[in-house]
Amino acid sequence: MKKVLFLSLLLVASGSIAALALTGKDYVVKGKPGKISGVLKAESVEWYVVNGNEKTAIHLGPAGYRDDIKLNLKENDKVTAEGFIYDNELAVTRLYHNGKEYVFRDEAGVPLWSGNGNRRGDGLRRN
Repeated sequence: MKKVLFLSLLLVASGSIAALALTGKDYVVKGKPGKISGVLKAESVEWYVVNGNEKTAIHLGPAGYRDDIKLNLKENDKVTAEGFIYDNELAVTRLYHNGKEYVFRDEAGVPLWSGNGNRRGDGLRRN
């Protein structure tokens, strides 16, 4: 019985912690429009843009969308990212990488992979 109670409490606690994690929408709502440049660093499954002593986590949406737009990032690539910055994290609206512009969200912050974004275009701007 104690084991079941312990596991139940552990499950509830892990769900509560997950509920505290911010989503891309939270960064759009709480953040301010901004732009960062630097080199890419990967840690686990997260990407960061590093410029000097500044390290900003970037949120690029689901892997399937990144595959759809053929985004191929590598560590130490130079990038510029625009989006909504909150607490050293950026919900990316546009990413400039290897001479291409990749679009992730519209100007209001709606993700292009969502139903509301209507998956307009393929996310890649060709100049």
